[in-house]
Amino acid sequence: MMKNPELARGRLSSSQVRKDYSKLWSELTNKLNSLGLGQKSVDKWQKSWSDYKLNLKKKAAEIERSRNLTGGGPACSKTLNDFELKILEILGESFLKELELKN
Repeated sequence: MMKNPELARGRLSSSQVRKDYSKLWSELTNKLNSLGLGQKSVDKWQKSWSDYKLNLKKKAAEIERSRNLTGGGPACSKTLNDFELKILEILGESFLKELELKN
């Protein structure tokens, strides 16, 4: 995903075509399946990635909401680990701006 951030974001630039997108997902599926992370189809890995991004977005939004609250209550105990921070970096500013708009 780091090598292909457009693939990670699920957004293709005008220079990329659907065929390239499908090829990249097929290659990624082969790599993931060969790592012993389960034997899934391209569609299943795409769904897994989509679900992961959704859960990461929810977690980051919860942390951000907690950070913006006024005092008086306990601080949010959740934190983002290094891997999650790297994924947010790959997903880019537009992904993070969506969090800000929902707060």
